[in-house]
Amino acid sequence: MVENHIEFLLECVNDGKDGISKWNEWRKNYPGISPMLLKLNFRNLEWHPSKRPGIDFSNANLMNADFQGAKLNYADFSNANLINSNFTRSLVKNSKFDSCELRRANFEWAVLNFSTFSNANNASAFAHATMRGVNFDGCNLKSSSFIDANLAGASFVDADLSHSYLTDANLLNANLTRADLSNATMLRIRFVNTTIEGAIIKDAKIYGMSAWNLIGTPKMVPFLSPTFQSPSRK
Repeated sequence: MVENHIEFLLECVNDGKDGISKWNEWRKNYPGISPMLLKLNFRNLEWHPSKRPGIDFSNANLMNADFQGAKLNYADFSNANLINSNFTRSLVKNSKFDSCELRRANFEWAVLNFSTFSNANNASAFAHATMRGVNFDGCNLKSSSFIDANLAGASFVDADLSHSYLTDANLLNANLTRADLSNATMLRIRFVNTTIEGAIIKDAKIYGMSAWNLIGTPKMVPFLSPTFQSPSRK
């Protein structure tokens, strides 16, 4: 029985990419164990396979973990505790963050293309991140920062983006169906081929928006509602 989860994980790291299978096999054999990996230091570590599956961090306690600059594509962080974790400038594409606790987690400048954050809680810092095709469906993103983020093709169905900061964000081909954008700051935001059916856009701060070929009709837009009409309604 493994008692010190961090020591065992670092032992797996020393085995190179073969260590991923070693760690994942242990997780498979002991599914009831939630690894205690508080303050794990994976800074600048490159440890990922060329295809799935990647490292299994599901249900792990990763509070205060440092993944800055790490390359961990295909990783599974589902249901993990990532409070105060640092993913700044990391490369974590095609990974799972579903149902994670993300309070004060930092993803600024990270590359997260095609990862999933479905039903994640309290996500906040995504400024300057590249997140093409990321799934944020059902997420609590209240007061989060997506300043200058590339969200092309991202999905925010039923997500709470109220009071969020989306200045200079790129939402080309994004899906905001029923998303709550009330009181959001959206200066110079790019809405092109963006789906906004049923989105709540109330008391939002909007200036310098690029909007073209919007799909659907939002709810509760008290100003310039024609700006949010799809071309087919003109």
